[in-house]
Amino acid sequence: MAFLDKLNDIAKNIGDKTSDAIETTKLMAKISSEKSAISDLTKKIGEYYCARRAAGETLEAEAEALYAQIVEHEHVIAQTRAEMDRVKAEGAAAAPAAAA
Repeated sequence: MAFLDKLNDIAKNIGDKTSDAIETTKLMAKISSEKSAISDLTKKIGEYYCARRAAGETLEAEAEALYAQIVEHEHVIAQTRAEMDRVKAEGAAAAPAAAA
């Protein structure tokens, strides 16, 4: 009977560990969900300040500096799109010559 008791204890221990792992996974998912909500709200705060600045308001110095970085990134995007258009146009112009 000692063998069966030992086997029963092992099975119970495995069951407890499995329950703990499931509970931990649920709690980690909840933490992840809360972090995602914080991230979404932080993004909305940023969008709010960007909209205010785009409307002509002057923001605090730190926010102005961050907004200037956004403007610079937008400038790089515009330049990159223009370069992509140029490359496509050159490719399209070269394609009929290659077909001939």
